[in-house]
Amino acid sequence: MKKKYVVVDLETTGHSIKAGDEMIEIGMAVIEDGQLTEQFSAFVRPTQPIPPFISQLTGITDKDVKEAETFDVIAPRVLSLLDGGVFVAHNVQFDLNFLNDALEEEGYLPYTGPVIDTVELARILLPTAESHALSHLSESLQLAHQEAHRAGSDASATAELLLELLKRLHTLPLETLKHLRRLSPRLFSAIEEEIDHAIRLVGIEEDSQFDRFRKIALKKRQTMERLAHPPVLEPFGPFVDELNAVTFPRLFEGYEERRGQLEMMRHVYQSLDQETPLLVEAGTGTGKSLGYLVPAAHYALEHEVPIVVSTHTIQLQEQLFARDLPLLRQLFDTPVQIALLKGRSNYIDLRKFEFFLNDQEDVYNFTLAKAILLVWLTETETGDLEEVSLPGGAAQGNIGIKQLIQSDSQSQLGRFDPWYSRDFFQHAIRQAKDATIIVTNHALLFSDLQFEAGV
Repeated sequence: MKKKYVVVDLETTGHSIKAGDEMIEIGMAVIEDGQLTEQFSAFVRPTQPIPPFISQLTGITDKDVKEAETFDVIAPRVLSLLDGGVFVAHNVQFDLNFLNDALEEEGYLPYTGPVIDTVELARILLPTAESHALSHLSESLQLAHQEAHRAGSDASATAELLLELLKRLHTLPLETLKHLRRLSPRLFSAIEEEIDHAIRLVGIEEDSQFDRFRKIALKKRQTMERLAHPPVLEPFGPFVDELNAVTFPRLFEGYEERRGQLEMMRHVYQSLDQETPLLVEAGTGTGKSLGYLVPAAHYALEHEVPIVVSTHTIQLQEQLFARDLPLLRQLFDTPVQIALLKGRSNYIDLRKFEFFLNDQEDVYNFTLAKAILLVWLTETETGDLEEVSLPGGAAQGNIGIKQLIQSDSQSQLGRFDPWYSRDFFQHAIRQAKDATIIVTNHALLFSDLQFEAGV
């Protein structure tokens, strides 16, 4: 698709020309036919000294801008680059408004063409990113970004990000693209043409990684496999000795034996084997997580029963699942099946999401949330809403959006729900039934003990 994108980044002394703030550097990068074809950056001489905190943030000093040209000299070059292009910026409202105010001060007409905000686009197409700051996205996507908060570097990094995002747009299934096209007029970014182009290219090709149902595309989920035969494990005592002598030194460079950890492993295994309670207090550096996970996994595999590990908070639950359990798998020759199980309200309800998606409410946060969730559903295997960053804070409707789409027992239709076979909470329960270790939290554990029809 032949299209010109002009990426702009400004370094300024503040947020508003009307408040007396000024531009001190401008960076521009031009993309044509999917290639970075031109770059321009220049210091801009302000009429007042640069505030110290701005110099600290950007590294730009009064000495740097002393001999620079004023904006009235640079403006014609800026306008010639913008001519016929789509204005792109990371947080486009700021750069566009500031540049337009600067142009109007010099007697030029403001830019009124199409715009693309790479923050908005990244939120939609990278829904599970920990942060959508340019520096974080550049690092996570391995894009070149030499100097953060310098206009030239920020503009070229944003240009690279835009190309990456447009590439990702073309990996989406047809159903998702059609929904995004319907929502696109209510977004800040003018991406209708880009979506139309992606739709034409994807056509009606089937992609086996997606599960298509009721005009919504989901990622196909993996089902946990049951072991065909009971695993053959050596007795726990010799197993721990080998861990200490062979396995840990191989996995951890500079490994030093921690007697407290080995002692804890033996106590935990004995407690499970004899069905007696055990309370352990262990100081920092003991290696508590492996201290109970290793004997738990060995006992579960040996006796073909699941072990439930419960944490105080969901955050600890996720930390355990992401950090400690992958390591545990490396310690056993037999597959250690691990399931993460949270309370029902942590999972998206696909029936409620379908209703939310088709609702004509045109509040911007709702439109953005719909777009984000559509893309996220093509990536997630868990349906855990903690994975995705939805727009707004508590005061702006984030809680409201979650309440509209989260699973809950009151509104469940059970097997009368057309989405029942694809329900994420039910899938998590099925995974737990076949797991070696189930990781949950105290709230769900005690709720399950309290009610007879628990999970």
